[in-house]
Amino acid sequence: GWQSVITPDPTMTFDADSSKWVYTYTISSSATSVDFVFNDGGSIWDNNGGQDWHIAVLGGNPGDDFVMDGSLDESAELIGSDNGVDFYADWSDEQLYVACDPAENADHFIFISDGNTTMTTAPWAKAGQVAQWAAYLANESTNGWSGWFDGGNQQICGSILEGVLDWNSEFGAMPASVFLAFGAYETNDGGTLQIQIPVDSGNGNIEISEFYELVLSGEEILLGDVNFDTQINILDVVMLVNFALNLETPNADETEAADLNLDETLNVQDIILLVNLVLEN
Repeated sequence: GWQSVITPDPTMTFDADSSKWVYTYTISSSATSVDFVFNDGGSIWDNNGGQDWHIAVLGGNPGDDFVMDGSLDESAELIGSDNGVDFYADWSDEQLYVACDPAENADHFIFISDGNTTMTTAPWAKAGQVAQWAAYLANESTNGWSGWFDGGNQQICGSILEGVLDWNSEFGAMPASVFLAFGAYETNDGGTLQIQIPVDSGNGNIEISEFYELVLSGEEILLGDVNFDTQINILDVVMLVNFALNLETPNADETEAADLNLDETLNVQDIILLVNLVLEN
């Protein structure tokens, strides 16, 4: 007695072997999930306890650069790890790829920003604040749901949560850099920040200085890697202290890598952030 309300209508056939009606519906080749509910044609609904039903579509692909199949793309760069959670990103032409481990014990969020320093309330009624995002990808721990907010093109959650954002079609001209941050929050309303990547100041907020800067033109610069050896350690701290005390003069790239709070000044605040990052690593 259940009926389908789908536009366009699916084909419907009766399978004699299973004694069941089979619905076949054609979806877009770029789709990565199908969300649906059931209705008996009257007042009875089956909507999975209010969460709807979700089926992952393997192979959905918004473009030729990244494959949305629930597995990590080989080209993805590891931004950071904390408490068993890995955070990745990649860029190709005008497409931004982001990925992290799927949500299990906390809701997972990947925030994308153009560098806006304005602070706003964390999404989903979570505690604390986050630097104003351009878009974010979220994954709910209680039911596995995932989706983009304020932008984004495709996503899927399998062995990894991955998503693609076409920056040009979503926001217009590409910036010189995009800023990325991962946050895991307790799943309840008012849930506090549990994990933060790449930088955790411990204050329950995610400031723009705690985002990872993905440079889209020229040489990519990792915040904190002051000596450009691809590692963040005590050697970077020593170099930053020398810059802050005017014992050495940094070049433009060294200044950019050492300016962790993005205030265009190298001082004790940058040193504190870098020391925290070294201890975290």
